[in-house]
Amino acid sequence: MEIPFKSTALWLLGGALIPMANSCVDHDYDLTQDIDMTVKVGETLNIPASSTDDITLNQILDLESTSSIKTVEEGEYGLKAGDYVLLQEGDSKPATVTIQKVVIKDIEGNTTKTVLPPFISAQGDEIIVKADPSFNIVSLQDDDVTTELVSLDEVELDVDLNFNISYMSSDYYGVAYIKQGYTAEFDNTWTLRVEDAASAEYLEMVSHNVVRFKKDYAISPNSPMEAKLKLVNVDCKNLPAGQGLYAPGHFKLNSHMESNGDISIKTSDLAGVAHLDLVTTTTLSQAKIVAVTGIVDPVINVKPTNFAINDIPDFLSEPGNNLDVENPQIYVTVRNNSSLSLKINGLLTASFKNKPDKTIGIGDLHGTAEILAAGNATTRILISRRPTAISGVTNIVVEELGEIISSVPNEIVFHDVDLKAIRQTHSFVLGQSYEYKSDYEAVIPLAFGSEMHLEYTKEEKDWDENLDKYNFNQIQITTKVDNTVPLDLTPEVVALDHQGNDIANVTAEIEGMVAAGSIEQPSSSELKIVLRSSADNLGQLDGVRLFFKGEANPQFVGVNLNKDQKLKFNEIKLTILGGVIIDLND
Repeated sequence: MEIPFKSTALWLLGGALIPMANSCVDHDYDLTQDIDMTVKVGETLNIPASSTDDITLNQILDLESTSSIKTVEEGEYGLKAGDYVLLQEGDSKPATVTIQKVVIKDIEGNTTKTVLPPFISAQGDEIIVKADPSFNIVSLQDDDVTTELVSLDEVELDVDLNFNISYMSSDYYGVAYIKQGYTAEFDNTWTLRVEDAASAEYLEMVSHNVVRFKKDYAISPNSPMEAKLKLVNVDCKNLPAGQGLYAPGHFKLNSHMESNGDISIKTSDLAGVAHLDLVTTTTLSQAKIVAVTGIVDPVINVKPTNFAINDIPDFLSEPGNNLDVENPQIYVTVRNNSSLSLKINGLLTASFKNKPDKTIGIGDLHGTAEILAAGNATTRILISRRPTAISGVTNIVVEELGEIISSVPNEIVFHDVDLKAIRQTHSFVLGQSYEYKSDYEAVIPLAFGSEMHLEYTKEEKDWDENLDKYNFNQIQITTKVDNTVPLDLTPEVVALDHQGNDIANVTAEIEGMVAAGSIEQPSSSELKIVLRSSADNLGQLDGVRLFFKGEANPQFVGVNLNKDQKLKFNEIKLTILGGVIIDLND
């Protein structure tokens, strides 16, 4: 704390000595002719009492406008107007939550021939035979599926499936007809749709997995029926064992499509008997998984977030300090537009000028409560050293949080962030980028705990008071100190010479200390300081080094530092012990 020692004690001392010297000299004599011009004045000299102006914390800290330490308005962060808070927003970058679409590599269908009953000429316009069921396979398999898919209840797919029907014959080359009502039935867990308008002219879905001809369709060896279907969904919960995502990275779907119905030939086109083999073919041109319902675990890369601490008074970062901030807080606002609820773990590392970095862990992997960011929501999280209840905010208590602010760091970094999706069922669109955006704000009220220890050193030098003309060996200073700063302050004083070095033969004895106080409950303390020279001369004195030790007082633990808290030195009295010898030879 910067006490204007020069402007009180030494000015009073110099102002008192000069008149006393003048009163002891007879000016009618020529004092320049080899006469010892030294005069001793008294044994004990008292200098009239004085006081300092109020010395406020605002003056002591002398903060720049760019400093991370700010004063707050009334009620802000639950504090009083003028309270000091270290405020710093983190420089964070959004992260994306994405699982790419899965392109299934191994896809295949097959061709099946089914012998139809013979077509025999008969009465009427056409000859109709009933085809035995035809069985075709549709197979999708990939053994290198991303392990970000953990388990699947349902998948949405983009699978182009072509179903062709033609015939082969050695004795008939005309037109045959697939009759209205002919059906193709796929696995009951599959959902398909008729893909294009041309196919929809003659095909319809009668259920999620059954396709039916809604009118007759003419085919010939050179003009088969080509239907374009789309496999769009599979219920993985009811697949047979070994299908779906049956092991990490392994996906398989197999279906036996069954088709059957009536085939006809016009009587006018038939002469005698015709033998036809019905040829059904399934082919797949591409297959992708585009969305899932199940458990997913996307890889989310989160860049470190930096809190740069700016323009802090140097003494707050000195090695001997332990700030023991009562309740430092870090607010995290997470905007998560994915459906996934995410669990957050990470490390907070503070870097200092004069001591090793300090790292603490946040999240259940590091022994704290779970930190969750809800899906499709904005979540507000408060990480604090002490339980702090704020409506709409999830409080995570981390007792070690005070360790990263034990002296003011240069920077705090939130790094090695691990985001994991909660293992529960979600619907998740693959290939779509969702955003995970975190805004961080460090809020560190400067209210101290029981382990607070603050050391502050200030040099007052270059007094240039010509004290080398005065020969004296003891100065006693007494004062009453009014204090509203919530710290017990113990001072030490070291005398300095004109070169700024300690004066080895001058000691300072101090009785008393400055008791802690508050604006509502100020304290008043008495101090006595004796500067004593073993060489019987304090004339070398050109300044002092003031060293204050601030300690927490149990009565004022948790009281925040405030710009209006102050010290005032009243009734400053100087007593010169042993008299003063004044050298007037020059």
